[in-house]
Amino acid sequence: MTNKLYQYPLALAFTFSLVACSVGNLNATHGEDLSHFAGNINVASSQRAGNLSLQNGNITLAEGAKVKSAEVTNGNVQLDKHSEAQSINIDNGNIMLMEKAHVYGSIQVTNGNIEVGESVLIEGNVINTSGDITIASGATILGDVIYRQAGYLASKLEKDIPTLTISDGAKIVGTIQLYRPIHIEPKHLQSQITYHYKQ
Repeated sequence: MTNKLYQYPLALAFTFSLVACSVGNLNATHGEDLSHFAGNINVASSQRAGNLSLQNGNITLAEGAKVKSAEVTNGNVQLDKHSEAQSINIDNGNIMLMEKAHVYGSIQVTNGNIEVGESVLIEGNVINTSGDITIASGATILGDVIYRQAGYLASKLEKDIPTLTISDGAKIVGTIQLYRPIHIEPKHLQSQITYHYKQ
């Protein structure tokens, strides 16, 4: 029988080698899928990437870059001008979409902010729980803007109520679905709002 005292150092060494291989910055090209533990994933200008998954760090698409999906546990996702994504999902962090970026599906943040720049097109939903959403002039949301109910602990720790800001010239084709209280600017959007909680 193998001595267990010798098994644990080998297992630890193997684990550390795996972690070491998944720490640092990566460049995604040629439609490849990447899964990364800690660091940043970058997609250069006009390059194409597949499904990108990151635990700790940022995913950044340069101008004209394309990606299937971007998922981050702790960190941010930024799409530069004219870049494209099928979907974006973040647990803790921010989404920033620069001018004329295009998302074919939905974007979602649990704890963080969403900034939708000028003339951005989002064909799916814009979903947040505990952060601000800012939609600039000329942006179009074909789906819904949804604020989900915060969990019990998150609601207790929350200092400020999130704000949804929709600039003049921005267009929401769908509706605004609220499962929690938020501030809305401007206030004339009441006709598009469905409340799913007691006011």
